[in-house]
Amino acid sequence: MLDIKYIRENPEKVKRACYERGGFSNIDKILGLDKEMRGLLQMVEQLRAEQKKLGREHIEQAREIKEELKIRELQLEDVEQQLKVLLYKLPNIPLENVPFGKDSSENVVLKTWGKIPSFKFEPKDHLELGEALDIIDVKRAAEVSGSRFAYLKGDAVLLEFALVRLALDTVAKEGFIPIIPPALIKEGVAEGLGYWDDEEGRENYYVIHDTRCYRCGHNLGVSGKSIFCHECNKLIEQEITQDERLKCHQCGRETRLTSFYLIGTAEHSIAPMHSNELLEKLPKRYIGFSSSFRREAGSYGKDTRGILRVHQFDKLELFSITKPQESQREHELLLSLEEKLWQQLKIPYQVVQLCVGDMSRPSAATYDIEAWMPGQKRYREVSSASNTTDFQARRLNIKFRNKENKMEFVHMLNATGFAIGRTLIAILENYQQKDGSIKIPKVLQKYAGISVIPHRSTGSR
Repeated sequence: MLDIKYIRENPEKVKRACYERGGFSNIDKILGLDKEMRGLLQMVEQLRAEQKKLGREHIEQAREIKEELKIRELQLEDVEQQLKVLLYKLPNIPLENVPFGKDSSENVVLKTWGKIPSFKFEPKDHLELGEALDIIDVKRAAEVSGSRFAYLKGDAVLLEFALVRLALDTVAKEGFIPIIPPALIKEGVAEGLGYWDDEEGRENYYVIHDTRCYRCGHNLGVSGKSIFCHECNKLIEQEITQDERLKCHQCGRETRLTSFYLIGTAEHSIAPMHSNELLEKLPKRYIGFSSSFRREAGSYGKDTRGILRVHQFDKLELFSITKPQESQREHELLLSLEEKLWQQLKIPYQVVQLCVGDMSRPSAATYDIEAWMPGQKRYREVSSASNTTDFQARRLNIKFRNKENKMEFVHMLNATGFAIGRTLIAILENYQQKDGSIKIPKVLQKYAGISVIPHRSTGSR
């Protein structure tokens, strides 16, 4: 969320940023509501002051002020809510060094590292290799869970946990604390992250609606403003309150309908970990390991082969909380750690700076690392590093005290350690041998306990 004071002082800059990012830009309406809110706030404060001054002998006047105060407070609450809704639709303001552009075709390659391998045979893609080695199974996963799921088996699992150990050891010297975070977050918490504010964002993630009475276990289902009871097989006419409270018709006690989001990355549950806190020591650095879930609703027909774009994958995520003046330096640190991880694997990559139009809504600046994929004969995104400045911190209300002892919002940053699936793709395709075996990158051998994945014929179903 943007600072309303910043919007007041820089309306044209905010309008331009919204236009460049292709987002909501009704700044004039926001400023109008802001002006109305400040006027109402002043009236409410004046009425409260007058109310305090009145003695017992001014009963009638006190009653009139009380009634007017009630009206003004309701008006203020309504305007504040309208303003909040509009502010939540605004994207973050890009930093000055972010290139202008509409989409990924206008991203800027900053550097390349490593030598693209030259094979004396036609390289295979990761799925052909993985199926031949019996370490990736998408066919059985499709039978169990549907398309875009996979079983990782055998040596692929050893490789996954070798990558986890490598990442943990690499970032430990910089003070990153390992975390395994919750995979479910509450709907209200999700709103604080800024990814679910538009239809496209909401379509990318899975939502779980819990409609079971937590007191008696009776299963209710919501249909519009009514409740359908699956167990009684009938529609129950009952008003659902704004905070989704209702009475269970079975036990008669109040219960609540709840919604949870499955996280798309560990960032989603690490970022709100310090919500409503005043942090004393900065920076705070975490490395989270979690399963991640994406609907990939906007990618129908794209990258459907193998495990490049799936609904569930494991991922290591770096997360930093810093003072504002330190966030750009922290961003460079995160990028350097990502590069160090890929350099240790000795896999060629390029660093790309995302243009304004290709960044996520909360990001003020983003770098991507794209690794060389011989099976596709091109670079593909394997990690990213983003500085969200104070955009998420304002929503989550995370602050620190500056040198003047005044409370100020922190800056928050996130970066990929390893997205396991895509990293496995890069390893399989870059380290494949003519006989179909896979050499294990030297840095992973001590963690995995193997130096090669030997070729073998796929066993019978």
